[in-house]
Amino acid sequence: MTKVLFLFIVTILFLNAEDTEKEYPGLSASVINVASNDVLNVREEPNYRSKKVGSWSHEANIIIDYCLKIKKSIWCKAEPDHIAEDGGYGWVNAYYLKFYNHGLVRYRDPKGEGCLTALKCEKHNDVLQCLINDGYYLDEKYQIKMQSRWIDRSLLIAGTMLSAANNSEMCGNSRSDIEKNEAKKLLNLYKKDDNKAYRVVIELLRILGQPDFRENSLMGIEKLIHPKKGVIITDMVSFGNKDEQHFDQKSFIRTLDEDKEILWGYTYGEGGPIQKSLYSWLYDAHREMRYISKIDPLDTFKNFSKDGYSELKAYEVYWINDESKTKEYDWLGLVVILAKNDDGKWYIAGLMRDRWTI
Repeated sequence: MTKVLFLFIVTILFLNAEDTEKEYPGLSASVINVASNDVLNVREEPNYRSKKVGSWSHEANIIIDYCLKIKKSIWCKAEPDHIAEDGGYGWVNAYYLKFYNHGLVRYRDPKGEGCLTALKCEKHNDVLQCLINDGYYLDEKYQIKMQSRWIDRSLLIAGTMLSAANNSEMCGNSRSDIEKNEAKKLLNLYKKDDNKAYRVVIELLRILGQPDFRENSLMGIEKLIHPKKGVIITDMVSFGNKDEQHFDQKSFIRTLDEDKEILWGYTYGEGGPIQKSLYSWLYDAHREMRYISKIDPLDTFKNFSKDGYSELKAYEVYWINDESKTKEYDWLGLVVILAKNDDGKWYIAGLMRDRWTI
């Protein structure tokens, strides 16, 4: 009878505990207040008399699901962040934990994003949220800026490079680190030369290199297009072909918004049609900015007609795979033809994807 009464009381306490509002003191934690020759017991339910389901060492790092305040104690449902610990998923008292609110996280929903980086978690707009680092970019003043967003803490759970991956195999180099390297690369290229025509090429790359390529809709490129002559874009390896496309500032934006396929000519080998949207052409015309090998002035305009222009300059941006055994073929270039306008400013008059071809 006594045993039955005890189990009944424990059950009631646990049911009441589950009704308690969840707390999120940390994304992860390390075990403290445990002797080096001792372990922290993990319980099936949030009380000391509950069944032991495992144990964690005095140096264990754990992932916090959520915590509950039960009378004067706080109990946390957690799991170890690696498989070496004996304790699985269970409850421990917060007295033995030191909390951290930064690191790799993922959405609890397995269909959500993984490999996110939380910088901190705090009350934001009266709700406990985590600040997620969404990467870096170079702004129009050529300053490296971080883009971020707030996500409700209750939607997230911490993880390791493996467990935070969600649908991916493993979290590698974070997207934010990659984009920071991109921004640094462009900033260094910007500082390399103060020639006004060269700086227009860098501005084009800055816009193409923005993190959310699609969402930005490449707004800003139209301001670089020659205001009187517009821009000629070709998918061939020289200008002057009958299928090159011509856009003024307005038609460039309109064509981007329409996102319709355009005929850019025919391949040299099999003669198949090259059909893609303007957006796709721009997307294909560059690689990641941190892999730019060099930007060289050209002494040729790739058959670009000089008629109607007072002065022209040409640059080529090179992405060369130095690790390739056939790097003389494994490369991509973006040729930018620039023309000086009546106002003395330089604008883009021609764009061409340059690459090795038969």
